[in-house]
Amino acid sequence: HEYNAERPDFALSNMILDKYMSRQALLAVVWAIGGSMELEKREQLASWVAQSTTVPLPQGGSLIDFEVNIDDGEWAAWERKVPVMEVE
Repeated sequence: HEYNAERPDFALSNMILDKYMSRQALLAVVWAIGGSMELEKREQLASWVAQSTTVPLPQGGSLIDFEVNIDDGEWAAWERKVPVMEVE
C-alpha cells in the first residue's frame, strides 16, 4: 500500500489498511453526494448507503456521526472531538 511506502516508520498492517479504506470509502460517498444536502436528506442518504453495504457499520448513530481512525481502522464518534460547553 502507498501509505506504508510513504511512512515506513508508521506502517500499518494490510488488515487495518483494508478496514480503514472500506469504511472511509463509505464516508466519502455519503459526504461527496450528501455534503450540500440538508441534514434530513443527508441522514436518509447515509441510511441508504448503510443498508446497501456489507462493510461493518458503527453502532449508535448514523454514518454522518462517525469518522474512521487511521491507527486501527475503527469507527469513532465525532462527538468525542467536540468539547462539551455549558451555556449560562
